Amino acid sequence: MKTEKSVIEMTPFEVVQKVMQLKGHPFGEFKFFNAYDGLKGGKATKNLFEGEVYKYFRAVAMTNIEYQKAVNNRLVKVGEEALFVAKQHKWMDRYINEDGELTSLGYHRADKDLPLNQRRWYFVLYFTSKKQIFESVYYDGKLNEIPYEAIKPYFKDTNSATQSEAGLSQDDQVIYRDIKIESLKEISINGELIKIVA
Repeated sequence: MKTEKSVIEMTPFEVVQKVMQLKGHPFGEFKFFNAYDGLKGGKATKNLFEGEVYKYFRAVAMTNIEYQKAVNNRLVKVGEEALFVAKQHKWMDRYINEDGELTSLGYHRADKDLPLNQRRWYFVLYFTSKKQIFESVYYDGKLNEIPYEAIKPYFKDTNSATQSEAGLSQDDQVIYRDIKIESLKEISINGELIKIVA
């Protein structure tokens, strides 16, 4: 008989503190809901959808992964040389915990001298396959669901030029996403179900 997971409620910063301590590379299921900025056309496009577009996102992702290592592992898998060198993120630094281990967290570089509880935090997710993305649902400014075919023409190109130059086709590329911790609604990881509360 399947037992129900107990539900733990945490604030966004409590989740940050918990994720700082995650060991290894466990997979977890994540649910996010946030304003979506992956559209071409800026405000003009959003005006077509009641002034704003929101995205609900549910996926299973691997944690504590270094981007450069992940891309080089993928290059080796497809028969290419592991010569990829990642560029520095434009505004985010990954968080290294007190044990010197990489975490799935990033923070805004401008906040590096602030106390931890005052920084802008991001969850960094790594996908080995698009099949790990279970749901992507879009909503307009009045929270009406937008049909996928109606919004599809406005998506930005997510192909990584640097991964292409290294020898990875778009289908083979490593998918990385950084998402504001406040957009996280639920995590299921290491046998715990965590709901995020304000």
